[in-house]
Amino acid sequence: MSNWSQSPAYKINGFVASNLYAQEIIPPKSEYITQAKYEDIELQFIVPAQQTPELVTSYDKSGEDLDGFTDLPFITYTVTTEGYSDQTYMTCGQLSYILYTADIDKMIEIVQYIIDLCKREEYSAADLNDYLESDTNNPFDFKSLSIQSAIGPMETESVNGRHSYLIVINFDCVYDYISTQDNSLGPFSNKQNMWH
Repeated sequence: MSNWSQSPAYKINGFVASNLYAQEIIPPKSEYITQAKYEDIELQFIVPAQQTPELVTSYDKSGEDLDGFTDLPFITYTVTTEGYSDQTYMTCGQLSYILYTADIDKMIEIVQYIIDLCKREEYSAADLNDYLESDTNNPFDFKSLSIQSAIGPMETESVNGRHSYLIVINFDCVYDYISTQDNSLGPFSNKQNMWH
């Protein structure tokens, strides 16, 4: 049975963040923990775009007696999904990252690593599929990852002097459609090539 809550973007985000943590390019997860109402909350390194204001607030120093966060880098993302007209089972899209940090040297290091990790098309997809091997909930087989563009650094006005950098990643993947096809009603009926 399919799970439409799964998304290629979630899998790519996990892959990118995991590699950045493993290479110690970004601070360890322990630095992305904050406390709200006496409960520890782990802030994610990569978050949906609408959460930018909340994350910026969480990362700011709020006063002399509070251990706020100072300049932890973070990424917001949006997804564009496209399709191949002659390969309806293929899911194609673009994942747009905007990286925020005030440290230009750290920004360049993060950007260059993400570009290197994701620019190699089939090789990058193979690395992503290897990363997802132990994910029993993963329904995707990635065919290609590449870099569409990277633009920055850019100055931002609403996030306390941080700079931003845009990275656009192209992806192609298939849902595990072969094992879910039922041709008993004909080759083009019974919701063929849907995630079912």
